[in-house]
Amino acid sequence: MAVSRYRCILDNTMLVELAFMPTQEHKVCDVCHTRETTHHIVSSVGGIKQVSNLCNDCFRASATPEQAEFENTVSSAHCEYCGDHPCAGGTDFLALATGLQKLKFMCMTCIGEYLRYTQEELEKVPKDLSQEEQSAAIGGICGRADTHMKWWVSKKK
Repeated sequence: MAVSRYRCILDNTMLVELAFMPTQEHKVCDVCHTRETTHHIVSSVGGIKQVSNLCNDCFRASATPEQAEFENTVSSAHCEYCGDHPCAGGTDFLALATGLQKLKFMCMTCIGEYLRYTQEELEKVPKDLSQEEQSAAIGGICGRADTHMKWWVSKKK
């Protein structure tokens, strides 16, 4: 079973990555040194990276309200396009480039098509655009990518 990874930017200053690890990759918790790790947390605040491997109990005891809320969102997430269990998700970085902060979760199949489509579209954007024009172009790509993905998933059924 693969590691599921989820990333989120909290309050525009902290990048948090949660990874839920399958049994064969477990380590012992960094805090209690007793229970197996279920949460691999990578935080970056002001360019300083902190890594923690925590069991579920220690995570819940030490999580910031933002981390706890993000973990609750992740635990009930489904692929935005097909409804399957997501393998990755978190802050939608294309939307963030336009000033919108939202979460996006996708399964492996959908993320592959989404990345293929957005890469193809991004390659069409002229390199000499102003920042405002770039933001508008990326916003258009976000909208077209969502439309494409809904069409693509419906075609697969």
